[in-house]
Amino acid sequence: MEKPLTVLERIERMEKSLKDVNKSFDLTLEQVRGSLHSAMEVVDALVSVFGDLKLCEDLPTKLGAKIEEKRKLRIEERVAQEDKQLATLVENGILSVTDKVVKESVVVVRVFSEDGTLAGGIPKRQVDFSQLNPQVQSALLDQEVGFVLELDSKEKLEVVEIYQINQKQPETVEAAPVETPEPVAPPKALVPEIVMEG
Repeated sequence: MEKPLTVLERIERMEKSLKDVNKSFDLTLEQVRGSLHSAMEVVDALVSVFGDLKLCEDLPTKLGAKIEEKRKLRIEERVAQEDKQLATLVENGILSVTDKVVKESVVVVRVFSEDGTLAGGIPKRQVDFSQLNPQVQSALLDQEVGFVLELDSKEKLEVVEIYQINQKQPETVEAAPVETPEPVAPPKALVPEIVMEG
């Protein structure tokens, strides 16, 4: 069993620990300073390569424009994919174009912000009627293409297309029975001849 430390011994241990912590802190601080110095050298080199910083003045504007361009492209691709999916569902008889919103509808809408611009820059969105909140459902029920609903958020929702989910799904075409070919014996050259002595 270890003998208990005296107060003086405890203070000495704490001072030693504090010195160790200080050394570690100083070392870490020196490493951070070195990293910052390296980063400044890289920035200095970039400025030297690009020359005058006036070349970079419009960089935020160019980056913002490129980000917006890519965003619009992603939205256009998504809308095109959704249009293709709707066309396929109509072609397969799962959906049919209809004049009025019913409970079994898929509604394509445009959402306009309070200032009249397309919300989120998205030209149209597909919404399953059953996924709408009850207030919006009751307002849209029996409405036609072109109907505009002002939401509580001051956004406006315009009905662009209406599809009805067909209750009776198209009958699936039965595939022709697949004939299983009879097994073919491999050529004799590939099968080793087994000789049995009797």
